[in-house]
Amino acid sequence: MITNTSYYEFSLPQLNGGINLREQPFKIEDNQSPDMLNVWFKDRILSSRWGQALIRNFGAEILAVSPMFKDSFVFNLPGSLYKWDEENDTISEIAQVSSNAGTFLLYGGFLYFINDENIYKIDSSFSVSAIIPYIPTVYINVAPDFSTSDALDAYNLIGGGFKVTYNGDAASTVYKLPMGELDATTPEILVDGEIVTAFTFSAQNGTVTFTSAPSIGTNNVEIVAYKTVSSDKEKILNCKTFIAFGGESQSLGGGTRIFAMKNEEYPYTIWRSGLGANQGPGITYFPDTSVETLDQNSEAITGAAKQGGALIIFKERSIFSIGYEFDGEDVYYPINEINSSIGCDMPLSVQLIDNRLIFFNSESGGYALISTDGLSENAIKPISGNINGGASFGLLNMDKDDLRAATSIDFERKYWLNVGGQVFLWDYDISPYYNYSDYEKAQRRLTWYRFDNIVAKPFFMSQSLYCVNDSTVTGFIERKSDFGEPIAKRWKSKAFDFGKSNYLKTIYRIYPSIRTDTNSNIELSIIDETKNTVFNTEIESKAFSWGENNWADFTFNVFRFAKPIEIKSNLKKVIYLQLDITNDKLYRDIGVSDIIIKYYVNKTIRR
Repeated sequence: MITNTSYYEFSLPQLNGGINLREQPFKIEDNQSPDMLNVWFKDRILSSRWGQALIRNFGAEILAVSPMFKDSFVFNLPGSLYKWDEENDTISEIAQVSSNAGTFLLYGGFLYFINDENIYKIDSSFSVSAIIPYIPTVYINVAPDFSTSDALDAYNLIGGGFKVTYNGDAASTVYKLPMGELDATTPEILVDGEIVTAFTFSAQNGTVTFTSAPSIGTNNVEIVAYKTVSSDKEKILNCKTFIAFGGESQSLGGGTRIFAMKNEEYPYTIWRSGLGANQGPGITYFPDTSVETLDQNSEAITGAAKQGGALIIFKERSIFSIGYEFDGEDVYYPINEINSSIGCDMPLSVQLIDNRLIFFNSESGGYALISTDGLSENAIKPISGNINGGASFGLLNMDKDDLRAATSIDFERKYWLNVGGQVFLWDYDISPYYNYSDYEKAQRRLTWYRFDNIVAKPFFMSQSLYCVNDSTVTGFIERKSDFGEPIAKRWKSKAFDFGKSNYLKTIYRIYPSIRTDTNSNIELSIIDETKNTVFNTEIESKAFSWGENNWADFTFNVFRFAKPIEIKSNLKKVIYLQLDITNDKLYRDIGVSDIIIKYYVNKTIRR
C-alpha cells in the first residue's frame, strides 16, 4: 500500500499539446488542454497570442486583395484598384473598374485582375491595361466559296476576332466567311501581305466582295472578322477561380495554361486557356473546345489547388485530380477521381502545408491529402479531431454559413483557419502530420489552438500577417492588446489523477514558473472533482519593456530567467486536480514555462 508519507513530484515541462475538445478533461494527453483561448506555446512558453492594431482604413469595402507583387499589394474596392506600398504605407489608385468583386492571378511575371467586365494586366510599374484577346486562325486552305477548308484553331471565348486564310484563284471576288450575322466591325484584310481596303462587307451574310479578284496563291488572302458572343465571354469572366497549371506546375505563378472554374451558371465546368509559354497567347485565349465537365455527380466545383504534379479539383463531397502529359506532340490532361465521399465545401480553407493540401468540410472537419493517385481510401486522412468538438463546443458546432465562408493562411509554419471571428490554429512546426496507419493517433498528437476576436475576410501576408475586415486592414503586433483593449487569455489543464485514479491524494505544493522578461500575470484556480474553485490566487511578474512603454511596470528588480512561484494548496483527499489559469489584464502575458505539482497519497478509495 502507498503511504501518506511518500511525496511525489509531477512535472509538466512542455505545455505544447494544444487544445483537445473531443475527449473528456481526464482522458486527454498530459500536455493538452480541454479549454484554452488566445494562448499558444511560443518560444517554448505558454504565452498570449499576438495582439492586433489597425493598419489602414480604405473607406470602402475591400472586395479582394492580390498576392504580394513587386513589394506591394493591389486592393479591389468597388469601382477601383488601389496599390498599397506596404513599406511606405502609401496608397494610390491605379485603375477604375466595375463595382463588382474580381479575382487576382499571378501569371507569367505579371499580375492579372479578372472581373465581370474584362481581364486586366498589371505590369511591374503598376500600369493597368485591358488585355487584347488573341485572334485565332480558325481555317486555312479555304476556297473562296468555302467549298473546301482545313480547320485549325478553335474560336476564342473571350474575344470575337477570328482569322481565315484563303487560296486566291484570280477569278473569284466574293469570299465567304464560315458564319453570318457577324459584328459590323470592318474586317481587316491582307492580300499577298498587303493591306486591302477595296471591298464591301456584308455582316449579315458573312461575305467579303472585292473590287478586283485577289491573285492566285496559297493562303495568300487573310481575312480577320469579328463575332462577339457576350455569353461566351461571360463563361470565363464570371469564373471565381483561376489557377495556372501544366508544365511548370509547382510554383504559385507557374504553369503554361490557365484553368478557370467556379462559374455559378456552369457549376461543373472547367475551361483551359491556350499555351502561355514562349510568348504564346496564354490568358488572352480560351479556346471554345478546351473545356471539361465534371458532371459525375450533382455537386458544384468549390475550388482548386496544386499538389505535386497534379491540379486538385474540389467538389463538396468528392475530389478529382488533373494530370499533365506531353507525348512530344500533344498535351493531355487526364482526370482521375481521388475520393467519392469526402470533399471541400470550405474552399478558402485550402492551403499547401508541407507539400500536402489541407482542406476542411463543414460536416466532417479537416483533412490532409496524402496522395494524388487514383481512387483510394488512404489518399485522405483527418487532422482536426482535437478541435471538431465532442466533449466541448468545437469547430463543427459552429454556424454552417460561417464555416463555409471560412478563410485561411499558412504563416510562419502555422495554419490559420478563421471561422466567424474565431481562429483555429495548427502549429505544424511543433507537430507536423505523420502518416500513421492509426489515423486517430496521427491527428490526436497535432497541436491546435483557439483564438477569438480576430476577423479575416481574408488573410494576406508579406513578412507580416494582415486581416481584411470590410474596409479596414489590421495587423498583428507583439504587444499584448487588441486595438488598445485587453486580450482575454485562458489555459485549463487536464484533470490529473497522476496515474492513481483509485487513490485519494493531498496536493501539497504547486510551482508554476513564470516568465520574467515580459510583463506576466496569471490568476490561478485549483479545481477538484467536487468543487469548482477551491483556491484562487493572482501571480504577477513585472519587467519594464520599452515596447510597451508602460512606466507602471518599471522595476530595478530583474530576474533573468523563469521564476518559480510556490503555492501552498493543501487540497486534501481528492482524486483529480485541475489548474485553471486566466489573464485579462492589458499588456500582460501569461508567460508560464512549466508547472511542478507535489502531492502525496492518502488511501485507497472505498465504497
